[in-house]
Amino acid sequence: MCDCAHVKRQNQISAFVQKLKWADGSGSDLIAILNAYKEWSSLIETNEGRNEQDEQSWAGRNFVNLRSIREMHLLVINMKERLAAFGIKKNPTYRIISSSLDWEKAVTLKIIISGALYPNYFTRSRITRPEKERSIYHTLCGHDPCDTVMFSNFEVRHISELYTGRIKELFKDVDIEPEKIGVHFQSGSEKVFIVFEDRIIGGNDNDDQIKVPGLVDVNVYKALRLRSLSICHQINVMNSKEGEYAEKYGLGTMCDGMFKPSDRHIQNVELVVLPSVFQKNITGYITHIQLKKARTSRLT
Repeated sequence: MCDCAHVKRQNQISAFVQKLKWADGSGSDLIAILNAYKEWSSLIETNEGRNEQDEQSWAGRNFVNLRSIREMHLLVINMKERLAAFGIKKNPTYRIISSSLDWEKAVTLKIIISGALYPNYFTRSRITRPEKERSIYHTLCGHDPCDTVMFSNFEVRHISELYTGRIKELFKDVDIEPEKIGVHFQSGSEKVFIVFEDRIIGGNDNDDQIKVPGLVDVNVYKALRLRSLSICHQINVMNSKEGEYAEKYGLGTMCDGMFKPSDRHIQNVELVVLPSVFQKNITGYITHIQLKKARTSRLT
């Protein structure tokens, strides 16, 4: 049951990532649909797409609904026939020899979309932009909203640094590398800030690079998609009594979720036997094992 749920969640995330690729930096569902239809049409015109099994395989890899795209194709044929009745036809001999006309096609497409959806092709927010930006930066404690997401409900009694690696692992489902994730804790707060590093603005020529509009990091979109799946993230945490044990024996102190080790001065340091830097192996003996039940903490 758990495996099925994980596979379903992973498919939803993969479908979202593929949708971003179809949109090609436009952020538009309509552009994504158009690009998918164009590639499907070119596939059908070749011998590769005439095989139904290959067509289904392509649709599965790219998360395209074949039934919907075939219905769209019938609609396109119908529209061409209706336009042909008015003498409007596509010139089969016409070829675009310069890419300078691409911007004209983009502007024309924007006008058509705006006219088709007018007046509902955009909405106005009642909150003014300065107030909205101030609220966002206040919530994120000054972090850049273009590359930062936030977890809450991380209790301050826990030693935050111990769970940095586990928090990074939460983003494995959306294929975000741990090396590109920075985890920051706010002193005295239950907030955990995830900052995505090495942001590339505007994308590049790499086909694997996902392009998104504006300055927002694509990993922020992935993280928000992960949130929309209503997953309750859990991490194992150390028993709070362990911190009390450390304070009791003078090993350190807990202050707003930060563990500060005590400065311990070793007497007669010269008598301490340390292995040589050239020694590869050290033999040790386990003299005591004490098992304790792990606790869990929930992040939202």
